[in-house]
Amino acid sequence: MKNNLKVRTVTFHRALNNGATLQAYALCKYLRDEGYDCKVMNYLPKNFLLQTYRPAKGVSKSISKFKKLLRFRDFWKKFLPVTSKTYFNDKSLVNDDDTYAYICGSDQVWNKAVTSNKNDNGYFLNFETKKARKIAYAASSGGASLLDDSVDVVSKLKNFHSIGVREDSLAKEISTLSEVKNATVVLDPSLLIKDYSEVECYDRVPDYDFLLTYAVGSGDTLNFFDEHVRVIKDVISLPVVHIGAKNITSADFTILNIGPQDWVAFFKKAKFIVTNSFHGTAFSINFGKQFYSISHLKDGLNHRQRTLLTGVGLEDRLLSDFFNDAEVKEIEYSEVDDKLEALVLKSKEFLINSLN
Repeated sequence: MKNNLKVRTVTFHRALNNGATLQAYALCKYLRDEGYDCKVMNYLPKNFLLQTYRPAKGVSKSISKFKKLLRFRDFWKKFLPVTSKTYFNDKSLVNDDDTYAYICGSDQVWNKAVTSNKNDNGYFLNFETKKARKIAYAASSGGASLLDDSVDVVSKLKNFHSIGVREDSLAKEISTLSEVKNATVVLDPSLLIKDYSEVECYDRVPDYDFLLTYAVGSGDTLNFFDEHVRVIKDVISLPVVHIGAKNITSADFTILNIGPQDWVAFFKKAKFIVTNSFHGTAFSINFGKQFYSISHLKDGLNHRQRTLLTGVGLEDRLLSDFFNDAEVKEIEYSEVDDKLEALVLKSKEFLINSLN
């Protein structure tokens, strides 16, 4: 290990969400590959335990959720290094004397809508850390604004050694807060590594070309997504394989109880991808796929996708109007890869410099 430096991350590592789980894995894997003794703090607030383990509405949905949970548990056990101690609330978080640095993020750790309508002290590293460094890496507030609770946020962030965030809009907000270091926009941890081969499982992936769809949300947002898929499907003439949490009518095949190993494999094998998910967009770019990212009806939820897509010159792949082209313009990845590589280098430099 690098000078025996112990690093602990605090993030949404046990949510039944593929993107959240994979970004937790990616950050630890990158740091461990760099020689750090990195583990995820097993921080499990009550709201996340309830979301993960409570039954769904109805017997069939509960069975599907249980099957999904088994796949996630298999991934957590095999691939996610976590602390032996479990912390069930922010008051139980205490400094380990030989911990060199704590890192909060990535994901929407600063979005109150996700953390029981409060700024969770754990995800702000607001606990006694003695001499340990406090670092935010690719922290996100989703569609929420930190300025709504600026006094509370300042008290939590003013002792950070460095702050890296996922959206440029969040970086601008933080720049207005007194006593807080300016924030740097960095990439989601899932983009720090390209090789996911150790976690890929192709048992459920078709052996033919297919259009992969993955969506988050419900109601009008899901209907808007479904209408896009229907038109794009007709243009590119591929069967639609859907792995979202809820059905869409345009899908030819649907698998709802997807775990992280399946999820990565579907994205790696897909011929074309349509998604409205940030991590779906990130993995599409990382794997060099042809794709469209469908915007959310609430524009604040598009900040993450827009920041990433603009950074690699693909802002035109975020569709906010109905798709009506006669053909799909192909992405030329030579320029995209150069821009992505520059962003990856900048993000890695930020992280390693923060630790050094």
